[in-house]
Amino acid sequence: MSFLHTIKNKLFDLFLPRACFVCKKSGTYFCRTCFGNLDAPHDEQHDLPSWIFPLKSYKNPALRNALWKLKYKGTQALADDFGPHLYEGFLALYGEEELQIGGHILYIVPIPLSKKRLRERGYNQSELLARALTRAGTSTDFRIANILRKTKNTEPQAKIKRRHNRLANMRDVFVVKDGMQLENAVVFLIDDIVTTGATLKDARRALLAGGASRVYAITVAH
Repeated sequence: MSFLHTIKNKLFDLFLPRACFVCKKSGTYFCRTCFGNLDAPHDEQHDLPSWIFPLKSYKNPALRNALWKLKYKGTQALADDFGPHLYEGFLALYGEEELQIGGHILYIVPIPLSKKRLRERGYNQSELLARALTRAGTSTDFRIANILRKTKNTEPQAKIKRRHNRLANMRDVFVVKDGMQLENAVVFLIDDIVTTGATLKDARRALLAGGASRVYAITVAH
């Protein structure tokens, strides 16, 4: 964790002390026990491609409230508490695939925002989560990389109700940044929430077109 990041969090905690969204334990927004006890996505709910791995169910009110505050209310420090869980998800997935992806370059890639949305919000919650994941890890086998660029200012997915409209909204919106060499690279996309998977699918399309060998995605919730 960087020095500036540590100072920022200490100041934030001084004025707005952290408390677990479930048990109210001080010092954390989600203690390890409470996060571990949250439901995983149910089989009937988990209608996603096999390369997308959500950790928990978005139906849990405490988790839903936490992710809403992270995304829309500026509670950026929440990402730090999700980081270790995302890292554990990465290790579990990496452990399963290690024989197939050994020797590749591993990239941790946050889903980017459009320039307009980034100016409005002031930060990208997916990048905060990706950086929290890397801070939680001890492995030197991966690196965080802002490889993708969003080319369109799309309508927020949360405001679109119909599945086919969500898919259409996120079609061909991501490209790999100029000059990025992805040959022999395995990419782990990081995002806060996956619903239909439209965002992640288009990001994966762009990465594979850019030369990535394999693409996975880990999210906090579905």
